[in-house]
Amino acid sequence: MDEQQLADLEQEAGILANYLLGKKPNQDVIDLYMQAMQTVALQYLPKDHKLMNLVTRKRFLLPYIDAGLGISYPNSVVRYKLLLMSAILETQPQYAALFLNQKRSWLYLFVIGWVGVRSVWKAMIGWVLLKLI
Repeated sequence: MDEQQLADLEQEAGILANYLLGKKPNQDVIDLYMQAMQTVALQYLPKDHKLMNLVTRKRFLLPYIDAGLGISYPNSVVRYKLLLMSAILETQPQYAALFLNQKRSWLYLFVIGWVGVRSVWKAMIGWVLLKLI
């Protein structure tokens, strides 16, 4: 890989990790992602390239694209990359608490309901976005 491809991969790692964590990841996460992506051979469809370029330019669209891909193209390269980043994040001790079960009040069911409604909304918006791309 040349320098530009490595820089793009580093930027991609930061975007995906930030989306999953809600904050900037540490350099170890980015390095692990870059190593992993250099060892896998992904089969890109033309739409995958467009989506990755769009996500890089307009990061705020990633939740909608992710949700839309979840119902339309669950095996897309974008979803694969998100799953890979999620697996890397789960192995990092400093982020483990985000992935472990926690005790919650029964009132948390309202939060789960709200998250479900938001997810459906994002999936509908994402589905429309994917049809437009």
